[in-house]
Amino acid sequence: MDPFSQAALGAVVAQSITSRLIPDRTIGYRAALFGAMAGAMPDIDVLFSINGGCIDQLVLHRGITHSLIFAPVVGPLLGWLVWRRERHKDPSVDSRELRFWITAITLAVLSHPLLDLLTTYGTQLLLPFSNARFAVNAMPIIDPVYTLTLLFGLICARLWPD
Repeated sequence: MDPFSQAALGAVVAQSITSRLIPDRTIGYRAALFGAMAGAMPDIDVLFSINGGCIDQLVLHRGITHSLIFAPVVGPLLGWLVWRRERHKDPSVDSRELRFWITAITLAVLSHPLLDLLTTYGTQLLLPFSNARFAVNAMPIIDPVYTLTLLFGLICARLWPD
């Protein structure tokens, strides 16, 4: 998928769990913002092949950063970093928010390879254990209707939080 769709899905995933895990505290747009960054983050692997040719880009993109093992390893670390940042800005932030940020960021990162799974190119979900590429071919690489629907949902959630 395109980076905008990945970011939009990450934002929706993070935003959707705020009322469940932190019902008495307003996280607001920050959940969507950090979720969007986490949702797009696995595409950092394009930097691994920046000086390579087309074949290098095809092989390295949607590799280890798109595997199912990446989100559970990197997500909690990124969630902890976001929580530390939030706690530094506001000392009243407690450990319940740590659980929220770890869950939100991990699920947002995990949404990326699962969305890529639905495209023609698929992704290597089982790296480093297998190089097999999995694809369902259910969505185009760029789908403006899908992305606009996600963004519309975010706007509605912002305007009518309950």
